[in-house]
Amino acid sequence: MIIIQRFLLSTLVILLSFQFIFAQQKNIEIVNNQGDINVVENAVLNGYRLFSPEKLPIEFQIQSDVPIKCGTTILREIQTNFSKMNESDQRFFSPHLARPNLPFFYISPEGIFKLHFALTGFDAVSDSDITATGVPDYIEESARSFEFSYHILIDTLGYNPPPSDFEVDGPEIDVYFRDIGFYGLTFFETEITSTPNTDYTSYMILDNNYEESFFYSKGLSGMQVTAAHELFHVVQLGYHFRDMDTGFLEMSATWMEDRIFDDVNDYYQYLSSFQLSTNFPVGYSNGSHEYGSSIFLKYIQEAHSEDIIRRTWELIPNSHSMKSMNSALQENGSNLASAFAEFAIWNYFTDDRAADLKFFKEAENYPKILVNPVITFQEDTTIVDSSVYLTLKYYRIQPETSGFYIALQQHDQPEIWQTGVITESGSGYEHNIFSGSQVGQIGLIQGLSEFILVAANGSIPEDLSERLSRLDKSTFYYLIEKQILGESKRIFPNPFNSDKHSNLSVRINLPSTSLLDAYILTEGGLKIDKIQLGRYEKGDTLIQFPWDGYDNQSRRLANGVYICVISGENFSIPVKFVLVR
Repeated sequence: MIIIQRFLLSTLVILLSFQFIFAQQKNIEIVNNQGDINVVENAVLNGYRLFSPEKLPIEFQIQSDVPIKCGTTILREIQTNFSKMNESDQRFFSPHLARPNLPFFYISPEGIFKLHFALTGFDAVSDSDITATGVPDYIEESARSFEFSYHILIDTLGYNPPPSDFEVDGPEIDVYFRDIGFYGLTFFETEITSTPNTDYTSYMILDNNYEESFFYSKGLSGMQVTAAHELFHVVQLGYHFRDMDTGFLEMSATWMEDRIFDDVNDYYQYLSSFQLSTNFPVGYSNGSHEYGSSIFLKYIQEAHSEDIIRRTWELIPNSHSMKSMNSALQENGSNLASAFAEFAIWNYFTDDRAADLKFFKEAENYPKILVNPVITFQEDTTIVDSSVYLTLKYYRIQPETSGFYIALQQHDQPEIWQTGVITESGSGYEHNIFSGSQVGQIGLIQGLSEFILVAANGSIPEDLSERLSRLDKSTFYYLIEKQILGESKRIFPNPFNSDKHSNLSVRINLPSTSLLDAYILTEGGLKIDKIQLGRYEKGDTLIQFPWDGYDNQSRRLANGVYICVISGENFSIPVKFVLVR
C-alpha cells in the first residue's frame, strides 16, 4: 500500500510538472511581437531554434510540428546582430557564419553549380551510385534539379541571373549539403558595392537527405523544392534587399518552388498558417505566415500573370515589396487593393467549397479560411470591427426573414476598404465586390439562409517591418439592412463627415418616373446647393451622388442639421441629416 501511494504521489508530481511546463510555454514570435524581447534576444532565440533547439530555454522548446522552412532570414538576423551578442552566443553562432568545409565537390553538367558534400560523418550523403559514375546519385540528382530550376528562373521566367560571388571557391554557384534538420538556407555573404542597389553575393545550404519524419516532402522531393526555393533567394539578392521585405522574400520563394516543381506541393503544409490567420497581413513574417502567404501569389499567377511577380522584383529597388506589387498591378490595369478583394473571393472557395465554385486550380487541396461565427438577425444588424493593412475578415451572416438586403458603410477611411459579398441562389453562388464609398447591393436573401461578407483592408503602409501589436488599425462599420418596399426615405451616411465621405445615398420610394435633382438646404430652409441626378424609375430606388460639404459658392459648411430634398416632376421628398467634421 505504501509503494502504491508513493507511485501515485510520484505520478502526481510528474503530471503537475508537465502542467507547469506547458502552462509556461512561449512562442518566440509572439513574445517578440509583444515587445517582451529585443531584436538581439529574438535573433539569439531563433538562432538556437534553428541550429540547436535543445539549447533553448525550456519555455520556448515546443513551437510547432511544422519544420522551419528556410533559415535565410534567421541567419541574417544573427549576422546583423552578432556584434551585440554575449560572448557565449557569439562562440556558438560563429561557425554558422562561415562557409562550410566539406571534403568533396561535384560540378554540375553545365558548369553552373558546385555541389559540396561528405561521404562520412554527421553530414554524409548516401553513397548510393546506381549510375556507377563515382558521384552519389543524390548529388547528381541535386545538380539536375538546380540546373532545371536555373533555366526556368532565368530562361523561361526572365529573372536576372544571380550575381557572381567574385569566384570564391570557383566561378560556380556554391551549394553545401549538411545534416541541418530544416529545409535550407541562403547566406548573405558579401554586399556588392559596385551597384546602386543593396545586393549581395550568397551561397546555399541544403539538408543532406530529407529523410527525417518532420519533413513534409522527403528525399528527392524535399531536395527539389528546396533547390528552387533557395536558388530564388540567390536571384532575389541580386535585385535589392531591405529588412522589411523579408516576408515577400519568403512568400515568393515558396511560390517559386511550386512554380518549378508543381507536383511536389510542399507549400500545402503552410497554407493553414495563412488561412486561419487572415487578420495577419499578407507576407507578415513570423516563421510560418509568410510561407502560407504564397497562396496570394498563386492567385496573382492564375488571375493576372506570373510576370507581375517578376516585375515586382524589378521595381523593389525603388520602393518596398507591397508598393512595388501595387505598381506592377497598375501597369497591368489593376491595383493591389482591388486584386486583394478579388483574392478574398477566390480564397473562400477552397477545400470542399471548391466543388461549388472553383477558382484556384488546386483549390480542393487548400484548407478553408477562418470565418467568424454566424451573425443572426431579424431586420438589420451592424458589424463594427477593425484590422490592419492587407488583411481579410470573413463574416457569416444569416437574416431570419427573406428580403432584399444592402450593406451601408461608414468606415474610418472609406478609400482603403473593399468589400466582398458571396450569396447563394438556386442557380449557384454569386459574388460581387464594392468599394468603401458605395452602398453594397447584397440582393435577395431567403430567411435563415446565409451570405458571406468579407472586409478587405487594401491599404499599403510606409513600413512593413513593424510588430503586429504596433500596427495602426482602421475601423470598419457596416449596417446590414433589409430594404422595406414602401418605406418613404432613408439617408446614409448619417451623420455625414465630408472629410471622410464623398457620397450621399438616399433610398426613397419614387411616386413616378422622373428627372431628379437633389437640393441641400439649411434646417431653416435656405437652399445652399443643387445636384442634378438624372432620370430614375418609379418605385423603391437607391440614389447616390457626390457631395463635398460645401455650398454652391464653395464655402465650407458648418457642422449642423441639414435637409436633402429629392425633387422630381410634381413631388419633393425631404430627408434630414447631420453634417460633422
